[in-house]
Amino acid sequence: MRKDFHGGVLVNADVLGEHVDPARSEFLPYLLGLLEAPFEVWMQFERHRVTGRYATRYRYIKVIETPGRKGMLLVANASRGVMEAWTIIPMGDLKYLQRQRSGKLIFGR
Repeated sequence: MRKDFHGGVLVNADVLGEHVDPARSEFLPYLLGLLEAPFEVWMQFERHRVTGRYATRYRYIKVIETPGRKGMLLVANASRGVMEAWTIIPMGDLKYLQRQRSGKLIFGR
């Protein structure tokens, strides 16, 4: 496991727009921190359900504190250096956090 992480992820505006509920747009500023300074990065091989082809995917995970809320879990998925999806949810369910941890941990604090 690496103790420093210097990855780069391209954030495509179309993908970002497809995954942002307007009610959650207030959390967009936290996305940069997730990608630049994640708490954990997991790598795994996943099979595409339509094409059947395998690809290496990376999952970035970070927990943050936001004003007026308890902890929030940020998760982003990337493949070939391009972000494919992201989400942010309240940290009430630790089982959900554990389900995000799959594959090989390649970076962790």
